[in-house]
Amino acid sequence: MGRTSGIGLLAFALVALGVTGASAASAAAPHWSYCGKAVPKNGGAYSDKNCSVAAEPGHGKYEILSGEGKKPLKGKATGRTRVIVAIPELIEVHIECEKASFTGHPTGASGITQARFGFSKCRWQEGACDAVETEALSGHLGWLNAGKEEAGFSLTSEKLPGSGLIAEFNCEEGVKFRITGAFIVGIGPAGAGPSKSHTLTGQVGEYLGEPSPGDKPVVNPPAFEEEAVGTLQTEFAGPETEGEFEPEGGIPSGLEGTWALTGEALAVN
Repeated sequence: MGRTSGIGLLAFALVALGVTGASAASAAAPHWSYCGKAVPKNGGAYSDKNCSVAAEPGHGKYEILSGEGKKPLKGKATGRTRVIVAIPELIEVHIECEKASFTGHPTGASGITQARFGFSKCRWQEGACDAVETEALSGHLGWLNAGKEEAGFSLTSEKLPGSGLIAEFNCEEGVKFRITGAFIVGIGPAGAGPSKSHTLTGQVGEYLGEPSPGDKPVVNPPAFEEEAVGTLQTEFAGPETEGEFEPEGGIPSGLEGTWALTGEALAVN
C-alpha cells in the first residue's frame, strides 16, 4: 500500500505494539545538581558561586550539591516542531508548528513537574490547526546512553501517568487530534557543571523495529537504559469517523524539535 495522508485510512492503521523491557542499567540514573554553599567546617571544592573556579582542597565556599534549584526551566523552539504520526509505507501525518515553547519545574533528585509545551501557527496536510498548550506533565531523568552521557527525561500526564491526555486540538476540515501516552525528550549538556542554558531535543526514529511486515512506527525513544517509558499515541476524529476518536488506543507517534532552555544553573550528572 502506498503512503497516504487521508483521514479515511487513519481509523484502520493501528496495529498491536509493545514496548520491550530495557536492558540492565549500566550506571546509576542521572540526577539534578546545582552550585550551593558548602558546609563551612567541610569546605567546598569551588571558590565562586558558579562552581567554575577550583579552590584549594577544603577551602572553597561552594560545592556542587544534589537536588533541584528554585527556578523553572523554560524556553522556545529554535525552529519548526512536528508531531509525527508515521508508519512508513502505510500512513504518514505531520502536524507542523512555527512556534513552540516549554516550561517545567525540576524537582527532587531527578524529577520534573508542571511541564507544558505550547504550540502555535500549526498546520497539517489538510489545513491550519488551533494553538494548543499541553496538559500538565511530569516525569524524571534517565540515561539514553550513559556511556556517552546522553540523558533525557520522561513526560506523561500528571493526572493519569502513562495513559492520560497530553493534548487535544482542532484543525480545519473538521478534524480533531487527541494525544495520550508518554514520551522521552533529550536534555543536554549532561555530565558537565551547572549551567543556565540547556537544550531540549525531541528526536524520532524507528525504535520499535517492525512489529509487523511494512509497519515501522516513528516514535521518540521508548525507554531509558534503566526502564521502559512508552510512546505517544494519537487518535483522530472527523467527518469520516462521524466525530468519534479512532482508532481506539491511538497510533504510535513522536514529537520532533529543539528547544533552547534557560533557568537557574543546573547540571545533569
